[in-house]
Amino acid sequence: MSAVESRHIECPTSILVLQLCPIGDTMFGTPALRALRQRFRDAHISVLTWQSSCEVLKGNPNIDCLIPCVGTLDMARTVSKLKSADIDLVVGLSHVGSWLSAAFPGVFKVGFNSTRLGWLYAEQVPDSRTIHAIDYCLQVVRSVGAVADSRRLEFYISDKDRDVAANWASAEGVTWRRTVVTIHPGGKNFTAKRWRTSGFAAVADRLVKELGAEVIIVGGPDDVPLAQSIADQARSRVFIAAGRLSLKQTGALIERSALFIGNDSAPQHIASALDTPVVALFGPTDPDNFGPSSSLSTVVTAGLPCSPCFHWMASPLQYLYLSSVKRLECRHECMSEISPDQVMSAAHQLLDRARQRSAARTERKLTVVRRE
Repeated sequence: MSAVESRHIECPTSILVLQLCPIGDTMFGTPALRALRQRFRDAHISVLTWQSSCEVLKGNPNIDCLIPCVGTLDMARTVSKLKSADIDLVVGLSHVGSWLSAAFPGVFKVGFNSTRLGWLYAEQVPDSRTIHAIDYCLQVVRSVGAVADSRRLEFYISDKDRDVAANWASAEGVTWRRTVVTIHPGGKNFTAKRWRTSGFAAVADRLVKELGAEVIIVGGPDDVPLAQSIADQARSRVFIAAGRLSLKQTGALIERSALFIGNDSAPQHIASALDTPVVALFGPTDPDNFGPSSSLSTVVTAGLPCSPCFHWMASPLQYLYLSSVKRLECRHECMSEISPDQVMSAAHQLLDRARQRSAARTERKLTVVRRE
C-alpha cells in the first residue's frame, strides 16, 4: 500500500458511500455509517442512494450530505459531477457500488467483492453467504479501521412526523389504550416474499379476539390493495394506514406499537431499529442474511427444504426470480404454508418476553432508587 493510500485511510477529509440498494438493505448499512462517523469525526460523509431510499437516511446525524439518484441515467449524471469533487475515500455498500467505484480512479476504495468486481477496490471483503448483511457492511468499514460500537440499526423520526402519525391515529379512532399491533403485508419489489392476505386477515381477527388488540395495516401506496384485501377478509375492524402516511410517519406508528408482524421488507427492519418486537415471516430469503436484528424478534418459516433459495451476495440475476420470473415448479409454498397458528404462537411468546423485559427494567430502576 502506498503512503498516499495509507494517508487517505488515516485522515480522509471527504468520504463517499455508495449505497444504491433497496430500502431494507439501506437500513442494514446504518451501523457501518455510524462506525465511519466515529472513526473519522472530522470527515465530510456523503451517501449516494436511490431516491426511494432517501427517507430512510434523512435525519441521520452520521451523514453530512445525502445525494439522491432517481434512475440509471440520473446516476451517470450524478457520478460524473462527483468525479470532480475532492473525494479521499469511496466506500461501497451495495452491488451497484462495485460498478460505480470504477468511476473514481486514484481514490482509495473499499467494498464488496461482488459481481466479480472486487478487484476495483484496494480493500475488498470476500463473498460470504453465511453472515448477516449488517455484518458484511461492518466488515467493509472495518477494513479502514472503522469499528462499530454495536449492530444497532438507526432510523430517525422527527417530532413533526410523530405528531402527524398521532393525529392520523386519533382521527381514525385508534385509542392506544389496548395492545396495538402493526402489520405490513407487502414487499414492493419481491412479491415472492409476501404471505397471503387471508393469513394476515386470520391473524388480525385472532389478535383482536385473544388480545383485544387494535390492528393497523401499514405500508406504502403499492401496499394499499393488499391492506384493503385484508380489511375485506377480516371479521374484525382493522385500521388502514397503508398509502396514507410517509415512511417516517409509518415508523412513528411502528414505534408506538406493542408488536410488529410482517414479511421480509423495510418496515420489518425499521421495527428492529425502533426496538419494537418483531414477528418476521420468511420464505425465499435467508433470515441468516436478512433477518431482524433486535433481541426481541422471532422468525417464522414453513420449514421447507427448498427454503431459502435467495442468498446475500449471490448473483444479482436471482432478483429476477423474486420479482417476476418463477421456477416452473415453484408455487411459493415456503410462504403460503406458513399458518396463522404459527404466527399467533410467535406473537404470544414475543409479547410475553417483552412484558418480562419491561418488568425487569422497572425492577432495576426501583432498585437504584431504593439504594439512593
